[in-house]
Amino acid sequence: MQKLASLVVVSAAVLWSGAASAQVFGNKGDAAFGAERLMGVHSDSRVPRERRAWRSRLDYDVTTFGLG
Repeated sequence: MQKLASLVVVSAAVLWSGAASAQVFGNKGDAAFGAERLMGVHSDSRVPRERRAWRSRLDYDVTTFGLG
């Protein structure tokens, strides 16, 4: 039954989708630039094993965003 349902879903997706057509991007002589992985996100947390009053200032949560 599961194979039949999968077959029906795949068949419907193939038959329902239209033909792919390319789109025009720019004109002759135009320049296009792209960049990937320029931005990063980092999150860090530190909590000491023993929570003592004098060590409470060692707890921290940091989230940083980097560019470049």
